[in-house]
Amino acid sequence: MITGLAALQDFFFPQRCLACSRMAYGGIQLCADCLRVMPRCDKCCRRCGLPLTSTETAASCGRCLQHAPAFDGLFAAYWYEGIPRKLITALKYSADLHYIPTLMRLFEACSPEIDENSVFIPVPCHAARIRQRGFNPNHEYLRALARRYPIHCDYKLLRRQRNTQKQVTLNHSERRHNVHDAFVLNHPCDYPVVNLFDDVVTSAATVQEISRCLKAAGVQQVWVWSLARTRLATNRS
Repeated sequence: MITGLAALQDFFFPQRCLACSRMAYGGIQLCADCLRVMPRCDKCCRRCGLPLTSTETAASCGRCLQHAPAFDGLFAAYWYEGIPRKLITALKYSADLHYIPTLMRLFEACSPEIDENSVFIPVPCHAARIRQRGFNPNHEYLRALARRYPIHCDYKLLRRQRNTQKQVTLNHSERRHNVHDAFVLNHPCDYPVVNLFDDVVTSAATVQEISRCLKAAGVQQVWVWSLARTRLATNRS
């Protein structure tokens, strides 16, 4: 339903769909057709975020029941394909920060209730990567979320101490080795629960390593939040 404010914005400031360039209405920069085909993550394991098979009826998949990850649960809004992949990639590699409001509105539209009493932290980039790119996308996403919710964000808790190789070039086992001991805490952590935000989760090697680091520091629960998730972690990391 289009609110009165959104209708006024559409009238005075008409926008083009970020995915197909047709007219977009309703206060979000995606047209109705593109919104309709957004690949939402449905029927997924609550622990790792991957699709449940037709024979799996529990909340967790068989693999997580046998070998639970270090994090306690993972929510991803969309599959990393089609329009979500196009928008996230454009922001990350072309520094198109104007994509952030739309992406975060999409995230909010299907995310569980946000616990405003627990801290959110972004997956950090190495300082060299930030100098090259000019920003950390996960910082920007959380800043946008914090403008809409009274959440506490700790942007400096974690540091990536090694400028690791880009994960996209590696297979599953190489990615785990690539991020091993890559993260350290900048200050003591007294948070019992941490919400870890990453724009895209593939094999979950990065969030697994960070969760291991946080729990070694005394964190009791780590919940992973993500804009997008790959369907088959065995092909990624």
